[in-house]
Amino acid sequence: MTEKDISNVSIEDIERAINEHAQEVQEKFATRMITIIIAGFGLITVLAWDKVLQDIFLKIFGEGEITLGEKLIYALVITFVATSASILLTKYFVKKTKKRDRKKAMKKKKR
Repeated sequence: MTEKDISNVSIEDIERAINEHAQEVQEKFATRMITIIIAGFGLITVLAWDKVLQDIFLKIFGEGEITLGEKLIYALVITFVATSASILLTKYFVKKTKKRDRKKAMKKKKR
C-alpha cells in the first residue's frame, strides 16, 4: 500500500477488518477446541465401554483364551460403531458450517 492508499482508509474500515479477523481466529480456535474435547470424550467413552464389550464377548464366546478370530470380530464391531458415529457427527457439523457460511455470504452481500 502507498501512503495515498493508507490515507483513504478510515478507522472504521480498520476496526471492521480487525474484528473480522478476530472473529475468524475465535471460530478456528473454538472449532479446534471442540475437536479436542470430542476426541477426549471419545477416548473416555472407549475406555469405559471397552471392558463392558470385552465381558459381553467373553459371555458369547465363553471364558478362556480369546482366539484371533474372536478378537477380529470384536475389533470389527467397535470399528463399525466408531465409524458410524464419526459419519453422523461429520454430517451434522458440515450442515452447521454450510449454514454459517451462507449467513456470512448474505451479510457480505448486504454491504
